[in-house]
Amino acid sequence: MALVYTHNSGSLYGTTPPGWTQVGATVLTAGTLAAYYKRIPTAAAETATFYTWRSVNGAPRGGAIIFRVTGAGPTPIDATGAMSVLTGTAAISDPAVTAVTPSPLLLAFHMSNAPSTTPAVVSAPTGMTEVSNLTITDGSADSYLEVAYQVLSSAGTSGTMSAAISPAATNSAGMLMILAPTGYGAATTPVLVASLAGGVTSTAATVSAATRLVKTGVRFALSTSVSMTSPTYSPGTATAPDVNGIIQASFSGLTANTTYYYAVELDGVLDTVDVGTFTTLPTDGVAANFSFAAASCAITDSNATTFDTIRTWTGPTGKTALFMAHLGDLHYQDIGVNDQSWAVGAALNAVSAAKQLALYRSTPLVYTWSDHDSGGPNDDDTEPALPAVAGMYRELFPSFPIVPTDGQGIYQTWRVGRVRFVMTDGRSYMSPIGNTDNSSKTKLGTVQKAWFKTAITQGDPLVVWIHEDAWNGATTYVGDDTWTAYQTERTELATYIQANNVPLYYIHGDYHCLGADDGQNAVAGGFPIACCSPMDQTPFNGNGIFDQGFYPNPATGGSNINQFGWFDVIDNGTQIVIRYYGIASGVQRLYMEASFGQKRHIGWGAPM
Repeated sequence: MALVYTHNSGSLYGTTPPGWTQVGATVLTAGTLAAYYKRIPTAAAETATFYTWRSVNGAPRGGAIIFRVTGAGPTPIDATGAMSVLTGTAAISDPAVTAVTPSPLLLAFHMSNAPSTTPAVVSAPTGMTEVSNLTITDGSADSYLEVAYQVLSSAGTSGTMSAAISPAATNSAGMLMILAPTGYGAATTPVLVASLAGGVTSTAATVSAATRLVKTGVRFALSTSVSMTSPTYSPGTATAPDVNGIIQASFSGLTANTTYYYAVELDGVLDTVDVGTFTTLPTDGVAANFSFAAASCAITDSNATTFDTIRTWTGPTGKTALFMAHLGDLHYQDIGVNDQSWAVGAALNAVSAAKQLALYRSTPLVYTWSDHDSGGPNDDDTEPALPAVAGMYRELFPSFPIVPTDGQGIYQTWRVGRVRFVMTDGRSYMSPIGNTDNSSKTKLGTVQKAWFKTAITQGDPLVVWIHEDAWNGATTYVGDDTWTAYQTERTELATYIQANNVPLYYIHGDYHCLGADDGQNAVAGGFPIACCSPMDQTPFNGNGIFDQGFYPNPATGGSNINQFGWFDVIDNGTQIVIRYYGIASGVQRLYMEASFGQKRHIGWGAPM
């Protein structure tokens, strides 16, 4: 159990640790008070050493009392009373709550706040024993948390409980809750928080689910029917999710270019409402036409219409995106510490927002991080949060095989028809920005860079390089964390690409604009570049150079804008054409076409 308080937060918590269920909360003048529980079936299942609740506005002070109740049932909450919120009082009156089960455990949660350096101490109500208390001191307005308990002799009403406060508090709140012993308690229904598909090939796919309150186990069902008729299951038997309620499974032996539907079975009940879908890739190595979307940068827990527009946008064949490439800044929590629970909670908050959830259930996700979702602004390989986000990524996001075995980097590659995609990790091995720009200063790191050079020289007729930030920038400016600040390595890679005649196309986010450059005026490399951002952020163009234009222009200040990039790939077996459309608020604002192979116009009519 946990009682969590933040002073002057003004709203409920922005991020709750995975696996915790809120059972009571209120927003007071002085702050926010909420109670949570998390069921731990065995001691071995509890691996966290601390938990992080984050307020939406970074409230500067707060505290929590976390305590264990041994012997509570799998569905422990028998009854929860109303929150009593008072001002200017010397006592908290907790409204009565009625127990259904015999021999229940009654808990009382209390908070007080006083505008002085003397805390308003709360005493346990008569007949109750104090579990713990906590003084939250900030030098001007002390707060106090207190938890008490009592074993009731029988079912029925607890009666009103009164907790004395000394000295009198300016604000206070209290709530009673009843926990049921093993074998009793109102049944709780397991919850599907989010589901994702990724790592989709022509014959296989991986899916993940984030859950809460699962008691026995989880399975995934797969069918070619949206009604989930005649499904196959993976794994074959129900499996318990991990400590954060997350589980992944893979399906193999699938048919190329086929639409599949997947559903999640929780405690033996198949959820046929929250059904996800994906389409397997075309046969590897065979010419195929397809479309995909790419974008980055959405404010924390964004529920912008951009996600709906991406989900419903269609290419020339009338099909939606084969996959969505998320180019980073999934959120802006800047966790900055090695706290995997917080990293998972921050990512789950984003992907479970209604419009994001609808997109990722209907469209496979490929995802690389940027700075704000990998630790903090302009972070590099010294970022303390990198182990936490690396663990979070592997736990939550289904992906193509992650190449590095160091447990940190997330770079990977896959093919769609004859097109190779190479997605690099621009943070795990990145030298600090302030280092001298020479051969030892790197964006990719030695191992990833060697892998990248090999990956792009496999003889593929088109290589699409997906990277989180901009390649094509002008003179370095203070704080620039793009390739501009790594000019020695950028020149090295550009020379390698040109020397090996790599047919390359570069896609990035980070800048909060749409942008296109055909490569003729590129700073280095001479390959086409498309910028796809932001899904929900204010405009910003940095020091980017886009000879085909950028949008909005000027890209400065103002309200949040809703943009993404859309790509149609047309391959007739001889020539591959890739068409980029910059979409802003559902309207096409930029267009660029690039051809690879035999130079003649093909496919799907005239450009818009």
